[in-house]
Amino acid sequence: MRNAQVADLCIHGCYLKMPEPFSKGASILVKIRTNREFFQCTATVAHCAPGIGMGVEFDKVSPPFQNVLQGWLLSALQGRNTVIGDSKDYPFIR
Repeated sequence: MRNAQVADLCIHGCYLKMPEPFSKGASILVKIRTNREFFQCTATVAHCAPGIGMGVEFDKVSPPFQNVLQGWLLSALQGRNTVIGDSKDYPFIR
């Protein structure tokens, strides 16, 4: 398991800040949580920058997790702050 910080999030994937990202093309399990909600899915590393992070593309997202993701994105569009992976609660990447 490797910890990362979510730097960008969209319906198709996210950018994860981490010092030792996985290689391009790697299949990983992304787990993101807030104080109230949890999201997970498999993803493929689309690009990586050693020492900086990696962009991942979500694979098939199950309906319950799709709802969580859509809720976070809607909150962001409406200007409500949803903290994802703050200093005490990093998302987990496997």
